[in-house]
Amino acid sequence: MREAGQRAPSGAAQTSAEPASAIDMRFTIPWWIMVGLTSVSAIGHLSMMGTVGEPVLFMGWLTFNLYALAVLVVPFRRHERWAWYTSWLFVLPYVAVIAFDSRVGVTYAVVGAIFAACLLVTHKAMSR
Repeated sequence: MREAGQRAPSGAAQTSAEPASAIDMRFTIPWWIMVGLTSVSAIGHLSMMGTVGEPVLFMGWLTFNLYALAVLVVPFRRHERWAWYTSWLFVLPYVAVIAFDSRVGVTYAVVGAIFAACLLVTHKAMSR
């Protein structure tokens, strides 16, 4: 039995047509991007609570960001399939903001689009 992180002997058959490192990178890089976007969004919404006139609105966004961060850091990283599906709930409000405010909506839509692209890239790793 191999220890975690050890490679199979060079003559051993691989279960996938792609090397494990390629599959891991297709999960790790998008995961870090999503964690980064969520963290920056949380910090931004926290700062807006004190500077913009609607603290309750930004408190809601901050709570939403912290929940998304908790899902990403624990169950998503464990490759739990439900976390992948739940993470799509982060994309929907970000993309929907453009319908209500075109000035800031573009920024939110771009964040949502990047997050959605990362989710699509991680799909294969989450489904194995």
